[in-house]
Amino acid sequence: MPGIGVPKVADNLPPIVKRNYGKWINHIHVRPGVIRHDSETGESCYSLRVGMPANARVSKDTLLKFCDLADEYSEGFFRVTQRNALEFVGVKPERIEELIGRLKAMGFPVGGTNRSLHHIVCCAGWIHCHLAASDPAAIMKALYDEMLQDFQTERYPAKLKISGSGCINNCGEGSTADIGLVGVHRDLPPIKEDKLAGCELPLVSAICPTGAIHLKGPKSIEIDPKRCIHCPACSV
Repeated sequence: MPGIGVPKVADNLPPIVKRNYGKWINHIHVRPGVIRHDSETGESCYSLRVGMPANARVSKDTLLKFCDLADEYSEGFFRVTQRNALEFVGVKPERIEELIGRLKAMGFPVGGTNRSLHHIVCCAGWIHCHLAASDPAAIMKALYDEMLQDFQTERYPAKLKISGSGCINNCGEGSTADIGLVGVHRDLPPIKEDKLAGCELPLVSAICPTGAIHLKGPKSIEIDPKRCIHCPACSV
């Protein structure tokens, strides 16, 4: 039986990580995107970080190419970081430059560690979310293009994180980054009277987090512009 919940972490660790689990003593930044993890056993593990699209979307074909690279360079393993970058773990030091070249040929830069611009992230936005007030994936792509050298070099006094959210629900955690972009609706939600007959109006009123939606007779509602914070909760 596979067990309950998601697969165990231990079942998806590279051999060198399994051998040194809990025994790491330091992490040395060799160059932008390359980290050496030293163990008390004397072994060292090299990881290589790759910049991805801001919303971490890749095609099946691209993912299969990454899998092929993992088979060839990192014993069949890679991981997705907390900021949705890709990291090859367990690369032999003498093969790092070769792997960087292969990734560059695919259009994927290496960097985003230590005193650099870390991977830029955002929510889905207009890709498939009906709540977004902006297109964060396009905005973050433009930022990434402009700041690519900052991702590939260590010229900052500290690491820099940029995140974007398409609306104030903040799924992209724009408010938690060093620099955050959060899209905000500026107009009141439109009231479509012809659609209200199919709605449970008390529920529509109750879903507003600030109490801005009030019943207007038995068949309609009204919105208090002074209380509306322009979140899209009522459109869900």
